[in-house]
Amino acid sequence: MIRLQLTQKIENSKVLLTKFAYKFTSDPDQVADLVQETLIRAVRHTDELLSNPKVGSWLYVIMKNIYINQYRKAQNRMLYEQSEISALRDQGCLEPYTYNQAENRFTAADIQIAMNRLPADTYEIFTMYMEGFKYREIAEHCDMPEGTIKTRIFHAKKMLRKSLAAYERKN
Repeated sequence: MIRLQLTQKIENSKVLLTKFAYKFTSDPDQVADLVQETLIRAVRHTDELLSNPKVGSWLYVIMKNIYINQYRKAQNRMLYEQSEISALRDQGCLEPYTYNQAENRFTAADIQIAMNRLPADTYEIFTMYMEGFKYREIAEHCDMPEGTIKTRIFHAKKMLRKSLAAYERKN
């Protein structure tokens, strides 16, 4: 009987967990991994899973902690790799990679062309957003509601993503 209840609870939670996971990442593989890891940890505490009236909140906290821990591990790994490169550089080794300056100029030019295709008012709003202004500050400057600013920035990102689709990484 408990096994049946547990299976039903897990199946009902998968949809909710998938929605939660998309708040953390847009990569479908990472979403699947987060859902799976959350369910594995939840099953370890079967009593809590079956008896908790707020199981959704409980699962969300588990998922959030998993994501935070994975993020920290990735950051630590990146810092370690950077320190390794620094150590090699200190020993007189050349960088293990080179930069292609021509490619960078082409990329920058493509970005600027895509930005220039934005409508004039959206260009100004998006530029202010990229410079670090808060939505409220942009709204005051442009004398528009904050919701309109958020919508225009969203649409600008969407247009730029479409214009620069060739640069999207496929992992």
